[in-house]
Amino acid sequence: MTDYLKACGEMLELCVAAAAGSYCSCNSNDVVCTYDNETKGKCEMECDGKEHLINCEGPCPCNDQQHLIITPCGCDNSLKPVCTTIGNNYQNKCQAECNGEVVYYDSYCVKN
Repeated sequence: MTDYLKACGEMLELCVAAAAGSYCSCNSNDVVCTYDNETKGKCEMECDGKEHLINCEGPCPCNDQQHLIITPCGCDNSLKPVCTTIGNNYQNKCQAECNGEVVYYDSYCVKN
């Protein structure tokens, strides 16, 4: 009986999430490193609308080459790193501007 109730509870959570428009199906094992230095699932971060908390692609810790936030904006993937006024790194100017940020200078941000 407890297995049945557990299954019903899980289904109820899915139904509530779907009705609220927050259900997102993740089938990827890709991970990202957050600014809190925690390795998390990339898909889950995107589903929760927390892309802005991603410090780099791949597991923590980030290395200099990983400090890029990649956004799906129709921009090309040319590697011309830029640093924004709020200290985020992007692969190129197009991707930074697509994410609503202003480019401060061309190159990786200098981390103190």
